[in-house]
Amino acid sequence: MVYKNKTFHKTNPEKYEFKQIPTEETLQSEERQTHWFSIYIAAALAFLGCIQIGLYFSAIWPYLQEIDKTVTENFLGFVIAAYSFGDLISSPIFGYLSHKIGKIKPLIFVGFLFMFFGNLIYVFAGIMPFKQRYFILFARFLSGFGFSYVSLLRAYAVTTSIPSDRSKAIAYITGGIACGATCGPSLQLIFTFLGIKGYHLFGNLHFNIYTGPAILACGI
Repeated sequence: MVYKNKTFHKTNPEKYEFKQIPTEETLQSEERQTHWFSIYIAAALAFLGCIQIGLYFSAIWPYLQEIDKTVTENFLGFVIAAYSFGDLISSPIFGYLSHKIGKIKPLIFVGFLFMFFGNLIYVFAGIMPFKQRYFILFARFLSGFGFSYVSLLRAYAVTTSIPSDRSKAIAYITGGIACGATCGPSLQLIFTFLGIKGYHLFGNLHFNIYTGPAILACGI
């Protein structure tokens, strides 16, 4: 075609594809991948922590009656509530510290340390020279205080996974929590054959149906 002494040639029209403009979140997701190995480790830590919730839960009341004949059901309620109260206090503290330092590994270690000493005090509560039941109360409070690290694992699953894998990552942590809470009471059945007398360790301390689960919890 000639127009104003200029020749124009027909060409095939180009084909265009319309693509969605990638957002900043999409670009970040393409650059990084979900760290599945760390997610599996976090799920295992959640499992180990939740096992300790019910590992010797049903033995608390007979253990209290064994070491203190004057204990009442009202005090048992305080002992049970002490665990949740410790968790209630420490959760915002752990959350603040994890945001402050930008890490959760030290706080997980601290959480396990609190739970270890809580279980250890529970084991030795029966041979304390005075007010044994208050040692059990304090032991459950310490264990609950340390348990707050589990909430950090959920947050970790969110931050270490890409959006497309996020629900799956959280499901692993939730599954670890559920399995731990289920297996805890079941493991206590292992110690039923020991009875009240059990095996003498040293002094007045015995490895029996009451202290056995707590000793296992210390090992966990």
